[in-house]
Amino acid sequence: MRADLDALADAVDAATFRFSLDGSRHQRRDRVSALIRRYLVPRLADPEGPLLVALFGSTGSGKSTLVNSLAGRDVTIAGALRPTTKAATVWCHEDNVDELSGLEATGEVAFVTDDHPDLRWVSVVDTPDVDSIVTSHRAQTERILGMADATIHVTTPQRYADAVPWEFLQRMARRDVPMLVVTNRLVRRSSGAVTDLASLLRTERIVPGISSDQIVAISEQRLKQHGRLPPSAVKRLSGYLRELAVDHVAVVRRSVRGAIQTAVDDIDDVLADLEAQQAEVRALAEAVDVAVRRQSEEIAIQLEQGDLVGGEVLQRWRRLIGVSDLAAVVARGVGRLRDVLTPNDAVAASTVEQVGREARDAMIDIAMLRVRRTHEAIATAWRLEPSGARLIEGDLAKSREDRDAAGEEIDAWLASLVDLVAEQGQARFRLARAASIGVNAAATMLLLTIFSTTGGITGAEVGVTAGAAAAQQSLLEHLFGSAAARRLAETAQRDLIDRLGTIVAAEGDRFRDALEVVSDGAAVSDSIEATRATVISSASEWLDA
Repeated sequence: MRADLDALADAVDAATFRFSLDGSRHQRRDRVSALIRRYLVPRLADPEGPLLVALFGSTGSGKSTLVNSLAGRDVTIAGALRPTTKAATVWCHEDNVDELSGLEATGEVAFVTDDHPDLRWVSVVDTPDVDSIVTSHRAQTERILGMADATIHVTTPQRYADAVPWEFLQRMARRDVPMLVVTNRLVRRSSGAVTDLASLLRTERIVPGISSDQIVAISEQRLKQHGRLPPSAVKRLSGYLRELAVDHVAVVRRSVRGAIQTAVDDIDDVLADLEAQQAEVRALAEAVDVAVRRQSEEIAIQLEQGDLVGGEVLQRWRRLIGVSDLAAVVARGVGRLRDVLTPNDAVAASTVEQVGREARDAMIDIAMLRVRRTHEAIATAWRLEPSGARLIEGDLAKSREDRDAAGEEIDAWLASLVDLVAEQGQARFRLARAASIGVNAAATMLLLTIFSTTGGITGAEVGVTAGAAAAQQSLLEHLFGSAAARRLAETAQRDLIDRLGTIVAAEGDRFRDALEVVSDGAAVSDSIEATRATVISSASEWLDA
């Protein structure tokens, strides 16, 4: 069972909540983990060992005086200055010190040993004030209460309804930890406080069914020598400790049962926090998906409309290639290779290379523009959420315009145009005509067609003058045939959209990677669910034994 509980604590601790700015999520996780590691696992290692009884309450309630009075000696410091108890003080049997060493992990702890008969099976710890102005005091008390088998809550007529102590009371009540309630420093005019306190304890189900006579009432009185109360004033407290000692094994089983149930129940809150965090992560991831998808769609739309590349750029490329002149030559309709072109009709390799370089640069510029727009859209959406805004720092503050990576994609696309032309030419009689002007030149014609027509070769004439578009279309159709030219353009167009989309998606991947680093995946929740089920099963066997 201890191994199962330890595995459960590991599973809970795996919920990092690095993405969350909500500190309460970390607190709920830590509370479950601490209950398992600081109480259940150590206690189950020694289920028949001495009990740890923690006194807790508001500042000035007289906890230290009560401990000193119970011991009949000065165990802890009592006084008028607040907060008096600056560190936990443990009053225990000298044989039990080693078993209480875990308390040192809660903060500063002082041990006062004694051979008092009440301490053989009970150790008493005087905790710092739960409402101390020193936050570390409250934190230490919370940790000690998480390790306690039983408690004594000390309050006064002036402080019994304060909010902070009630937070601790409610936590201990959920664990079903045995609790004695003490109202200290009562005067005649405040006797009604005990009745009211009992009513509150019943209403809030802290101690169901409690009556006012079950609350230990200690009157305000002059302290005896050494600043302690007389034995009669703490008689009921001594009796409570003895009762716990006599039946300490049953007390442990009750406290363990309550702690397990509390941990099992509180894991629901951890799982709910994980789901809430995942919903936030999914919302930010959706913003990434939307931004990438919109930019890819806009690329496709612009390409379909023939205005992905500016019209003036296309006109320059056409003038360099001489599209109209080449189309006129091919359209002569002659059938023999030697009659297709004269030497003066050939397209210079240098001209084809120049157009290719300019097309490459233009495509990279277009890709970088889309990368910037993708970054801006994602960053704007993320800044609307506090957790997202926190992530847009450092590397994500600016878009990563990787021109080299974009160049590789564009180079691959330009090379694919040549491969498409060569492959298509080999399969058709018109290879002779393609070879006459050169495969690279034919690929350049295909490039121009892709950027200036709608949906590939459709007969539409957009982006430049009708004559230039018609000549370009005529050239490819004479080289490959209408259907084949259309397939070439459509294939090349889809490939270009995919490659530009890949460049844009890489920017989105940077944001996704940032989310992946800080978010807890579904595997964390699944692990918690599975280990909890194992603990419930093993706990049932142990508690029923």
